[in-house]
Amino acid sequence: MKKSTRSSPLVLYVEDDRFWRKRAEKHLPAHGLELRPMATAEEGLELLETLGDPPRDVVVLLDLHLKQGHMQGADLLERLAARWPESPPPVIVLSVEDDFATILPMAKRFMHGTPRVIYDYQNKRYGFSDEADSVDHSYERLAHAVHVVHLEHTEGGHVLLPPFLVGISPEIRSVFRQVRVFASAGGEGANVPVLVLGETGTGKEVVAKLLHFLSPRRDRPFVAINCAAIPETLLESELFGSVRGAFTGATDREGLFESAGQGTLFLDEIGEMPPSLQAKLLRVLQEGLVRRVGEGKERQVRARIVAATNREIGVMVSAGRFREDLYYRLGMLSVSLPPLAGRVQDIELLVNSFLVKHVLLAPDVIDVDIRPVREALSSRVYPGNVRELEGVVMKSLILASASGTGRLTAEHVREALSGRLQPVSDTGGSDLESAQRAMARLADAVLEDLVSGRRPPTSLPDIETAFGRLSLAYQVVLAVERRLERHGERRRGPTDEEAIGWFGYSGASSFRRWLAAARRSFPELAPPGRGRR
Repeated sequence: MKKSTRSSPLVLYVEDDRFWRKRAEKHLPAHGLELRPMATAEEGLELLETLGDPPRDVVVLLDLHLKQGHMQGADLLERLAARWPESPPPVIVLSVEDDFATILPMAKRFMHGTPRVIYDYQNKRYGFSDEADSVDHSYERLAHAVHVVHLEHTEGGHVLLPPFLVGISPEIRSVFRQVRVFASAGGEGANVPVLVLGETGTGKEVVAKLLHFLSPRRDRPFVAINCAAIPETLLESELFGSVRGAFTGATDREGLFESAGQGTLFLDEIGEMPPSLQAKLLRVLQEGLVRRVGEGKERQVRARIVAATNREIGVMVSAGRFREDLYYRLGMLSVSLPPLAGRVQDIELLVNSFLVKHVLLAPDVIDVDIRPVREALSSRVYPGNVRELEGVVMKSLILASASGTGRLTAEHVREALSGRLQPVSDTGGSDLESAQRAMARLADAVLEDLVSGRRPPTSLPDIETAFGRLSLAYQVVLAVERRLERHGERRRGPTDEEAIGWFGYSGASSFRRWLAAARRSFPELAPPGRGRR
């Protein structure tokens, strides 16, 4: 397959609805994409014929149900596969309704078959509210999908292809904004580490890959290691390399810091790193130098470090199990991933993604009773977060296929959930609702203590622990708005951008800046004699 000759693909948008075409024309060019909207599949096919044989540097956005012209979306997919059997142009299928009776057979034939034509499926309805911020974010997500699809198609899997951050909730939108900003801070001349925090299954490696993909290092290696999966005696040589004879079985080999070159080194489960190695890692971050085990000389390394942990790193610092200086050096830029319980409105979108991704597990399933299925999946709390939800969807598909009915129903979901998770209480409300109420009370209490001065803004780890990592900045935004409402104020609290600015950098100084900003902006939150104007 020929390499791409364009940094960005031409986007051919086959859409018969003028409203959606106009929206795309307004928003997609802002993300570096040249857009050619077409009302019919026939027009789209005619344009593709002019772009080479096979067409290069083009991504097709295809509406599933076309009312103009003689061809439907499925007809165009057939024509593309027949016309260019070796390398048809990549297609992202769009729909305003979740018509799984149409989508699932198309996914099996054109997304998981040969040749591959469909690279992604997205529902246009999600996120496209009348709020300008929501619309901007939705097209930003779509533009990101176009760039990734173009890269996958042209490079043939030879470069890192990050999975998508699936979601439309304020929490995940906030994460995406942070990732976009922090990624650009990882240029070759600015080796700034990033610390990714979050519970198991929230997508920490997804964020690490996205940080790499969006950075100037995207064409360099992405190297990952799980610090908890390697014995302490071997972890040092894995990271720093070794020389022959340094220990039994040692050979001359470079470590992962050297292997990563000027790319990204992802240190997963950094909280499990032994204290002896924490000191050596700190030196690498400060000096950019490593010494192979058994060797005297030092070597310069330029890889960017992205670290992640599901541990309460603040508690570990307080207990002396994790170096405070390393924490502040790693956490200069930090991203906190919310648990699935903190972004429940994303469940529908995640379920859509998993159904299409794993459809081959259910060869006999041709339709989904989608609304009851979503309700059944949304009625549970998932301790394993997004990873556990994906596992439940996969098991549900397998059970539905084995049932012989050809249809995935809520009963298959309940069977997949049985024995693993407790059902919603009939009397006490859902566990999720209880957790959200408790989180709201905690956010209010911490905010009041901070503003009043009862809680000194000197320990970021303690504050992060108190908030349970449910997106610190976002929880403060909500807490401010709740307090304003109780005081009869109708104005909104800080924007997402302001909150990210307040908490973009770890350390006590960020809290002092935040307190000053909060007291200037919201004097009614401060106690008498402090912050009043």
